[in-house]
Amino acid sequence: MTNPELEKLIEEIESKSSRQNAYFDYSFNEDFGYAKGNKDGLLLYSVELLKAAKEIELRTFNEGDTEMYHPNFEWVQSQENNPFDYFQITRKFKSEINIEKPLKDSWKDKLFGLGCLALIIFVLFLAVVGLVYFIGWF
Repeated sequence: MTNPELEKLIEEIESKSSRQNAYFDYSFNEDFGYAKGNKDGLLLYSVELLKAAKEIELRTFNEGDTEMYHPNFEWVQSQENNPFDYFQITRKFKSEINIEKPLKDSWKDKLFGLGCLALIIFVLFLAVVGLVYFIGWF
């Protein structure tokens, strides 16, 4: 899409969406995060993504391959209800970007940690029993 097309879409969404009725929030659990919102909230959030996309064509990227874009989420009831303070924008294509996936603890990792803890407790128990037995000789 061209920037004029993006601007037209942004203006249309903003004119038809109520900032006062907009609701947007998010939640995270140990497995995933998810966005929550009503129609106006989700549309207004998408406007900020569209503005960031439009900004890519306007930036010169003098400092490197990426730049930070600060979206305007004043309509969100609390800034705490927005997980993103900035969007990192780039002109690169997906094939040019090295995407790092965050490491997640698997059940094996958790079991290993518990096993190490149990082993330490067992060794401490044996040390106390041995100390009591040793003192009993005197």
